[in-house]
Amino acid sequence: MTDKKIGIVTGGGDCPGLNAVIRAIVKAGNLNGYKSIGIHGGLDGLLTPVQAHPLTVKDMDGLLIRGGAPSWEQPIPDGFQPRQGMGRSEKCPKPL
Repeated sequence: MTDKKIGIVTGGGDCPGLNAVIRAIVKAGNLNGYKSIGIHGGLDGLLTPVQAHPLTVKDMDGLLIRGGAPSWEQPIPDGFQPRQGMGRSEKCPKPL
């Protein structure tokens, strides 16, 4: 049997309710036999070497009360500049 895993990665920006979503994913995943993995540093954390650590149900204790970003999330730095190519979606065909 292979290990079933859920990778949780966020963009690091403000998102009300995201902690509740993360907590629900970890708890529901645990109930269904999945291991949850928190990815450090946003999407860059998926690049080699992968920057991640396991998330357990115990890690979720107090997450809703504490507020703010979970410890593995990386905030968007001041003066953030989008990478080249980030505006490509603007060139996609518009829906009818």
